[in-house]
Amino acid sequence: DLAALSESAEEIATLLRSLSGAEDVFRTLSEGAEYLEVELDPLAAGRLGLPVEELQERLRARLEGLHAGTIFSGVRRIPIMLRGSPLLRESPLDFMNLQLPTTRSEPIPLSQIASLRRVEGPVQVNREGASRLVVITANVRGRDLVGFVENAKQRVAEEIALPAGSRIEWG
Repeated sequence: DLAALSESAEEIATLLRSLSGAEDVFRTLSEGAEYLEVELDPLAAGRLGLPVEELQERLRARLEGLHAGTIFSGVRRIPIMLRGSPLLRESPLDFMNLQLPTTRSEPIPLSQIASLRRVEGPVQVNREGASRLVVITANVRGRDLVGFVENAKQRVAEEIALPAGSRIEWG
């Protein structure tokens, strides 16, 4: 659970900042990126003869690209990708005005059968050993490093309730 992982990491970082000798305490951020989410209206798409699954594939191909083959140059393999104009990825307005062919009428803009909204999501999800990972770093000044780490371990164990299955590795 990314939200629980982020919350626990912030609690630990806050606790570390309160310890004597802690400076420059940072944690990797896994949340806070903004994404645009397209929600297709299946009824509106169906009235125009546009299958939702096909629309999703076509839109994904326009944005992310579609693997169209491979060029072999000696030992190198160069993938061929087909994708829509970069403007579609840069401008939500251009994306929503994308003209879609229909089976029953003239092309229509995507905005007639879909809505676009901003959502918050992960910046990135770090993993190590098939587990999600957040790294917290701290510099130590004015006291011995071993004593700081022992103090930090004890306080975290006593004061931070980690979600089931979580573990902390100190280094």
